[in-house]
Amino acid sequence: MATAAIERPRTAPAGARAIVGVRVSAVGERDHETATSAPDQRKWGTATCAAREWPIVGTAEDLSVPGDVWNERRGLWAGVEAIERGEADVLLYQTTKRLARDVELGFHVKRRVEAAGGWLVLGDCPDGAPSAMLGLMLGTGEDDHAEKKSYLRVAKQRALDRGDYLARRPPIGYVWNQDAGEERDPELPARALVPGPAAGAVAEAFRLRAAGASDSELAAFLERETGSAYDPRSIAGIFRNRAYRGERVYAGETTSGTHAAIVSEEEWVAGQRVARRRIKRSGTKSLLAGIARCASCGRKLSYDASGSAPTYRCPRDHSRPKCPAPASIKADVLDDYVWSEAVKWAYASGEADQPISAGLDDQLAAARALVREAEADLDAWAEDSAGLKRETVQKGLQARQERLQAAERRAAMLEDVSAAAGARVTFRELLAEDGSGLRAPLETAERRQLLASIIERVDVRRGVRFQAIPVGERAQIVWIED
Repeated sequence: MATAAIERPRTAPAGARAIVGVRVSAVGERDHETATSAPDQRKWGTATCAAREWPIVGTAEDLSVPGDVWNERRGLWAGVEAIERGEADVLLYQTTKRLARDVELGFHVKRRVEAAGGWLVLGDCPDGAPSAMLGLMLGTGEDDHAEKKSYLRVAKQRALDRGDYLARRPPIGYVWNQDAGEERDPELPARALVPGPAAGAVAEAFRLRAAGASDSELAAFLERETGSAYDPRSIAGIFRNRAYRGERVYAGETTSGTHAAIVSEEEWVAGQRVARRRIKRSGTKSLLAGIARCASCGRKLSYDASGSAPTYRCPRDHSRPKCPAPASIKADVLDDYVWSEAVKWAYASGEADQPISAGLDDQLAAARALVREAEADLDAWAEDSAGLKRETVQKGLQARQERLQAAERRAAMLEDVSAAAGARVTFRELLAEDGSGLRAPLETAERRQLLASIIERVDVRRGVRFQAIPVGERAQIVWIED
């Protein structure tokens, strides 16, 4: 006699092991998307699990991570994989927006959790997160996120129109107008640049560099004059900053006369010095392996030359869950597209006539700032975790340590790229646009190094069989400056 199938309950029973999910887009302050901070989400998770008698076995934390990305959600994937290994039963988030702001991402998580016999619990969805309700909530979050991005673009443009200098902190030698004290100009907005006490030291550093001073000597000089330490490996970025000639560069557009210059045009040009090291020829055959990623699962595309045409493919990794939409694309098609877009970007942004490492030092400074933020968040965890269970505290500590390590790896990578990116001067010179033909064609390894200095990654979506989709609709380039 056939046995009736046992219906799976819509919600997890008492005793189910829970992982509390936490995601915010801004660390150390209220989340800019909602008023839900990381401590609020942890508190909600603790209270919910206590009410339902679910012991907490861990947290899935993604701090300072947008809700519409895949490959940066390390906490989320760790939580999902714990359920797939049988180490937990429930993954819960305070709201659907905390889980994801991408419909495909949200349903991908739901399918994996339920396929492993677990439960996805969302505070603003009924038990079991019915697909119709989940789709509605995810779609609303995705639309809301897109709308907020458009508002942010408008706000940035208004700030530019006011005369604000859009940066986290003013360049060395400048201060914000609002902090200028007696030198404050009432005609300028609060976030305009005004030469500060260190302006004279920066001007002298330009003259010293033009006279042949080394980066180590310049770093020591600025440290003596300003009282702040500088890394000789990133000191060159100071002298490439066009702000010192009274210009503002934003989104590829240069505006002159936005603030007072610290050095003259001649002094700025004299301070430009480019290392003429050659990139080590490595015999690299693939241009984008490691740079191109599968948009579905975030894995790096591998270079497959076994067929009739070399192809970038989402790798088959049997130790990880199967990718729901593995991407593959002909290598020459993607290589040609990305390289042509990089050259266009170089000319549109003004980088064609600048050292190819220009902008990397700003990115390196931002990466180091993330390291400092991660260190501060790790220090603050002791206070935020007061009252939580010991195992939860340990999980939170581990998540913060991993975030700090990732930030340190990012900064170290940018230091390596910054050191190598100045090898050949400018894009225009590399392409031998003077028509002389004296420069040898770029090797793949050299082109790859150039791309790595301006591109963070290339996300490739899966194609549709028997349909010719333009490569520009399948490949999205994420520039380092973004």
